[in-house]
Amino acid sequence: MPWLPTIATSNTNRPNCRFLRNCFCKVTWNGAPMNHRLIRFDVRLDQRDYVNALWDREHRNCFLLKPEVEWPLSIDPRVWPSVLLFPGFDIADLSGISALSNCEYSPQEKERLARVWEARLNAFGLLATDDDAKEFRQLSNNRVPEHSPFWVFGIWRVPFCFEAG
Repeated sequence: MPWLPTIATSNTNRPNCRFLRNCFCKVTWNGAPMNHRLIRFDVRLDQRDYVNALWDREHRNCFLLKPEVEWPLSIDPRVWPSVLLFPGFDIADLSGISALSNCEYSPQEKERLARVWEARLNAFGLLATDDDAKEFRQLSNNRVPEHSPFWVFGIWRVPFCFEAG
């Protein structure tokens, strides 16, 4: 499956968190420098894998101001589909140590926490909702203060297809 990486940036001066303040790309527009923050990274389908099926004449006439555009591109995945899959959220410190799967639980902690959290973990051992992730992050900051602060990380995976050739 061919794919193309895409990056969306924002030139807003309001950082969402301490980490984003350091995520700048230097870009110029008509010779003037502009600072951009990385706000999203995605891997999108190649034109050959979706354009003809998704963008027939009727769809183009309804949704595009210029229906003769050969390959409509957008940050909207309904316009240009993503190939990334979202397995869930992990909670980790900035060195990458996972509070979910790499901070040892005492037998008593494991019994107590499993009653509350086991049902919230998916088949990958990750949290499915951002509310659960934020709650587990706070719990981890208190439970394992030597690794605090913990952060919420969304994990995305790219499915690979190997073409015979």
